[in-house]
Amino acid sequence: MIITHLIGGLGNQLFQYAMARRIAYKNNITLKLDISDFAMYKLREFKLDKFNITAEIATQEEIWRFKKNRYRILGTFFSLYNSVLPFNSRSIIKERYFYYDPEITKILDDVYLEGHWPSEMYFLDIKEMLSEEFTLKYDMNNYHQALKNQIKNTESVSIHIRRGDYVSNPVVNKIHGTCSQNYYKKAVKVITNKIDNPHFFIFSDDPVWVKENFKIPFTSTVVRSDDQRDYEDLILMSNCKNHIIANSSFSWWGAWLNPREDKLVISPSRWYQGADYDTRDLLPNSWITI
Repeated sequence: MIITHLIGGLGNQLFQYAMARRIAYKNNITLKLDISDFAMYKLREFKLDKFNITAEIATQEEIWRFKKNRYRILGTFFSLYNSVLPFNSRSIIKERYFYYDPEITKILDDVYLEGHWPSEMYFLDIKEMLSEEFTLKYDMNNYHQALKNQIKNTESVSIHIRRGDYVSNPVVNKIHGTCSQNYYKKAVKVITNKIDNPHFFIFSDDPVWVKENFKIPFTSTVVRSDDQRDYEDLILMSNCKNHIIANSSFSWWGAWLNPREDKLVISPSRWYQGADYDTRDLLPNSWITI
């Protein structure tokens, strides 16, 4: 089997699942999810159970089989031994780089994965499969269903404005920062120069702030978001024809899951404001950076 460790928000969970799903599919083995850390993680909840994913939840016994050596006297020796093995032969594989690591493709079986894996290069060859699995098990509520119909019948453009902990948490703010009003102004200009009669659908974890502070001279709708049903927002976003994303894995997936070959995706060129990560493989080549 392969067990992948899940943590973080929905966008991070999708990256962690997608990379592991590709390995499991290519080697025809079982994929299981370690969601045990969500019991103590109060910022986000496990949300992949809302989608038609192909994976089981790992038991504590299965997780313990890989991680037990960390907690025993020989744990240090095991960690050293594991670290000198060829990368694809280790029983616990931790993400080494923020950018794409081709050695991951050599992993075969019986491994525990720990990382974020933020690049489509890990799973691009199973995009059709992931697009099918990242569909909702349940019907949207009436409000979201009505929005979906409107999105499909207009020249829809999603705008994602990420605030939340990017603003309220000083540590997170220092690393991520938020996209400026100037970024969105430039992105809207790119879109309106290429698309006639766009209708902007604005998604945010702080819709009150958006209504009071974000103004554009075009038809727009501020989506009434619900943190408990953010997976519906993600699917709505993916139904838009074009996208202006934030420096957020959530809107990354909203744009990536849009199957249109002619879609425009505008992204901030700098993903992290206060951290030196190599993001060379984060954004697909066809996306426009500002």
